[in-house]
Amino acid sequence: RIRRVPLPDHSAKVLREMQARLLAKGQVMRAPSTALWSCLDGTRTDWTMVRRMASRITDPKYTLKQFNSDLSAFPELNLYLLEEKPKSANTVRSSTGVSSGRTIGDEYQRTIG
Repeated sequence: RIRRVPLPDHSAKVLREMQARLLAKGQVMRAPSTALWSCLDGTRTDWTMVRRMASRITDPKYTLKQFNSDLSAFPELNLYLLEEKPKSANTVRSSTGVSSGRTIGDEYQRTIG
């Protein structure tokens, strides 16, 4: 059995919000990607939480559960939720059209560790 890093609890809500922004009419082209701008529009890194994470990372009482919860400080991690339905059983395509051959869970786990 493969044990995986859990995706954030709020994943479904965030995914719906990102998809709605991508489908919004009147999108203006923005570099490097309109899709990235649309998905991250209105989000901000929680630098207070980031500093707290950094100060606690070596604390033996700082649990993996707390760390995973604190990852919500980084809204860009929600970009791992963007994917289209696979064209084949072995391929996952992201909304940006890049094929990695991995699932969103695999890509998220690679990033988290």
